[in-house]
Amino acid sequence: MTGYTPILTFDTSAINNLADDADSDVLIANLTSALQVRLTFTSISEVIATNDGGRRRKLLGVYRRLLSSGDCIDPQNELLMKLTASFEESPFFDWTKVDVSLPGAENGISCEENFSDNVSAQARTENNAIETQIRGVLRRRETLLRPPVQGWRRNAADQLLRVNRALKNHWCVLDNGK
Repeated sequence: MTGYTPILTFDTSAINNLADDADSDVLIANLTSALQVRLTFTSISEVIATNDGGRRRKLLGVYRRLLSSGDCIDPQNELLMKLTASFEESPFFDWTKVDVSLPGAENGISCEENFSDNVSAQARTENNAIETQIRGVLRRRETLLRPPVQGWRRNAADQLLRVNRALKNHWCVLDNGK
């Protein structure tokens, strides 16, 4: 495919490894010359929440260099909403045509002073609240998906409806109007 540039997405551990590597500048130069780098909202949020101001600045510096050939994308919930809306708009859905960029993040990363210790503390609080919420959902899911008592059978649809009722505020796996 002519004109196609492969996309590379890093998680936060990879950004930390790049920041700590003695050859970081060379690695980043090689990556950005051959690939489009995509930064995720989740990873950016984790870096902003870094306690140590010096470490946070170093990690954000890696992001700035990677952005020379890349972009930032929306949080997962926004990605799903945009992809779903695009799918419902046309019978000729092409996920590669959906704009999932988050230019506000790119602009924010370019300004080092945007991520003070206060902003970092706020990001940690928000990240912890989201993690607590996700852990609660996962705990409920584990409880709901335990095998039924021996000898008692449920078909898959009944099991999914049971999960839906319990998690109705989070998502819907199957909706039969029940």
